[in-house]
Parts: sequence; structure tokens; C-alpha cells
Amino acid sequence: MSKRRELTWIERRDCALAIDMIERELAAMPAFASDADGWLARKKYVHAMMDRLEDLLGLTIEDNWNGAVVRGNGVRATSTSSVSGALQNWVTAAKKRLAPAVSS
Repeated sequence: MSKRRELTWIERRDCALAIDMIERELAAMPAFASDADGWLARKKYVHAMMDRLEDLLGLTIEDNWNGAVVRGNGVRATSTSSVSGALQNWVTAAKKRLAPAVSS
């Protein structure tokens, strides 16, 4: 198994900032709704959120028929369900990367 490279100090700083912003964005996201207006409001929010995160954090976010991918600051995450799922997975992966290495 190959060893993953360490994050640079700039990547570590940017990951910490990105984690905070993504968590705030996800918390502000409209809840799932069964009506058309609620669904449309959530969809608009997600697309605007993707633009904000790409512009402000330099993340690459892809969303297509088979899922979503988020890349940035030396961290990559996917989700077959949604962009919000991929962002949550990115936050989890980034937090693991920022955790101090444990010697075996």
C-alpha cells in the first residue's frame, strides 16, 4: 500500500477554512421537501453553493448522473447520492487528513 503524501501547511490551513465554510453551507441548506417548490429551492441552493465553494475555496465539484466528486486542498471525496453527500464526505476526509499522524 502506498503512503499518501503529507498535506502542505497551505493545504492544511485551506482545509481548515474549507471545513468551516462547508459545514456552515450544509447547515443552511433547505430541508428535503416533497413539493415542487421545496425541491426547486433546494436545487437552486445547491447550485449556488457549488459556485460559491468553487469560487471562494478553489474546490472542483462535479455532479452528474452517477454521483458527485469534490476535490481540493489535497483531499478528494465522492458520493453516489448527491453533492451534499460528497461535500460531507470531503469534510470527513479532510478532518482525517488534518488529524495528527499516529505512529504504529
